[in-house]
Amino acid sequence: MCGIAGWVNYDRNLEACRDAVEAITESISRRGPDTGEVWINGPAALAHRHLSVIDFDGGKQPMEAKENGETIACLSYSGEIYNAGALRDQLKSYGHQFHTRSDTEVVLRGFLEWGDEVAERLVGTFAFAIWDVRKQWLFLFRDRVGVKSLFYHLTDAGILFGSEPTAMTAHPDIPLRAAIGMEQHLPASAPGQAIHEGMQEVPAGHVVRLTRKGLATRQYRAMEARPQDVVRSQTVSTGPRCTVAGPDSSNFESRFSKNRNLIVFVARRVLECQKDAEAAVEECFKTASRNPPVFTNDGAFRSWILRIVIDEAMLILSRSSADVRTPGLLQCVTK
Repeated sequence: MCGIAGWVNYDRNLEACRDAVEAITESISRRGPDTGEVWINGPAALAHRHLSVIDFDGGKQPMEAKENGETIACLSYSGEIYNAGALRDQLKSYGHQFHTRSDTEVVLRGFLEWGDEVAERLVGTFAFAIWDVRKQWLFLFRDRVGVKSLFYHLTDAGILFGSEPTAMTAHPDIPLRAAIGMEQHLPASAPGQAIHEGMQEVPAGHVVRLTRKGLATRQYRAMEARPQDVVRSQTVSTGPRCTVAGPDSSNFESRFSKNRNLIVFVARRVLECQKDAEAAVEECFKTASRNPPVFTNDGAFRSWILRIVIDEAMLILSRSSADVRTPGLLQCVTK
């Protein structure tokens, strides 16, 4: 789990506004309490927050692409690309060199090769931003189903964006007001819209491009149902795999109990209080115990169970956030 955020202001050098950029980054720290990095280049700032649960090989973000020692593009990315291996091999055949095994670098190198049409080639769940240094353009991408969230708010001289609306409302120039007529959508929102005035959501399967001339949105792919490809395309883990041989409740309960402290620890990193963390662990147990796969070792089990508890924790977090924010937003709407 991680989060992205950023700011483009064509009238400023954002290095002089680093405090505001840091505030934007900190506003999404719950998505990545372990590390937070900021990259600034003239009118553009990209930020990334990361939660280190299991440190698979990955690249530091925001990630730069360089040519002759000069930065030509920078990426802040959240997600998982299931066909990263095939794309990496294809890009290598075109002469691209890779320094990590991460899908982050595959996305960045893919952009250098295909531009924003890299979106058509990606299979997975993702939300990411790329700043093209040479053209001074910003691109925002969201996966075809909209699993990963990505919001933006246009300003007089550019744009603010982030995985959560808080990335925009953390900026001192952005007022926290609910959009007129949006109270019927609370705590959810209509596709492409957000509950704050002036804020939009990148629609699923779309690319947003910002230039000095303005904003353009392009739909690159509608959601398709190809169930025969789902399992094969999503089997990308480099860790040990499991086989499904029917429920094995005794083995599952034993492994869950053995790893419970780690599971609680991860839930607690996402949630603010122990009570919520325990609730997430309980829901994780219920979900995972319905039809648990048979794992050949504890490493494979931990990778699987930690993904589930993070999902359950995020559900609790989203519900609690809606409960806290909704009354205030409704009050804003009625004023």
